[in-house]
Amino acid sequence: MVEEKLIEDNERDVMEEALSLLLENGESLLSLARSLDKLSKAGLPALVEKIVSNSMPSDPQAVMKFVDNPDMLYGISKALNILPALLRSLSNESASDVIKSILYDSDEMYADMVNGAKNPNRMSFLKLMAIMKDEEVSAGMSAMLNFVKFLGKALGKVDTE
Repeated sequence: MVEEKLIEDNERDVMEEALSLLLENGESLLSLARSLDKLSKAGLPALVEKIVSNSMPSDPQAVMKFVDNPDMLYGISKALNILPALLRSLSNESASDVIKSILYDSDEMYADMVNGAKNPNRMSFLKLMAIMKDEEVSAGMSAMLNFVKFLGKALGKVDTE
């Protein structure tokens, strides 16, 4: 009898605390509810459900064993550490435009890459020099060389210890 009363008191305290927190954060909850409503109307929860049902293994415990691995947790923490920098980079209009331009045209890019690999051109020094005169090739090479220069500078700042 005393144990039942103690359990009821603990449950009541938890519920009171939960209700108190809900009341204190009413505006935040309303904002979250409005956001959830908009996402729901757009079909996002149904999309997430499809993704989870199609890609999750039938045994959720297997996923938990995988995620509970210390190496995996370390990797997840490192990925979450990089996320703000990635979001900052994507918030830059020109960076976002570059990524969108590359990704939206990726079908053509992949097709050209596969075609080039399956049908290689015989290269000579003179042919390579002629290809370098093409404006798109020259622009791409300049972009890649600038990227390699930036990469060298950035990697020089990395502390290896």
